Amino acid sequence: MISAIFEAFFLATIPVGIFSFFLLGWALKQGTLKHFETREELKAQMEQMKEEKKQKKEKGEKTDHGDFFINKWMTFGGGFYGIMAFFTYVVIELQEIWEFITNLSKIAYIFSNLGLDLLIQFLLNSLYNFIAAIIWFITWGRVIEDHIVIWLAMAYLGYYIGSKQVSQYSHHVWPALARWRDSTTEKAKGEWQKLQNAQKAKQKTESAPSEPQEK
Repeated sequence: MISAIFEAFFLATIPVGIFSFFLLGWALKQGTLKHFETREELKAQMEQMKEEKKQKKEKGEKTDHGDFFINKWMTFGGGFYGIMAFFTYVVIELQEIWEFITNLSKIAYIFSNLGLDLLIQFLLNSLYNFIAAIIWFITWGRVIEDHIVIWLAMAYLGYYIGSKQVSQYSHHVWPALARWRDSTTEKAKGEWQKLQNAQKAKQKTESAPSEPQEK
């Protein structure tokens, strides 16, 4: 039992907590969510967003929060349920991408079978992944098999911790990530410029006429 709790903490609490922190923080940054201090305030905002979505749906209007990640989260229902569904969807997609790039036979199959059948297969696979994400509790239950209740509880603990830390630390994270991105971009540009200069110097040396040898 103790080992199952520790395993669930590292494989459920931490990943879900990080995912929740960044997704909710992104929603705050985009203005979709307003600053909240307690889970009750967050829950009230989520209920309001769901009600607005329901009203627009009844009017035949499309709900658009202006951002892919937030729209996807709300498509899955928002809140803890939506985060778990979105998290599951991301895990499934990343797993398929990894299997694709590490399986040369799949790459060869795709390029040799481009056509309507492949498009239909792609659409069906996307639908399957979406359904698997919607029923994430069943999807993860098939993977975990044992101690599923512990895993679900530890996943919710990750969501609780992640959402609790958002209001305090999220506004520090995004500027830090922006500075890291800018410094990384500048460093990459500098390395690229060095490489270009080295290639130009090499080409100049190779194209320069060689001096005549003394007899």
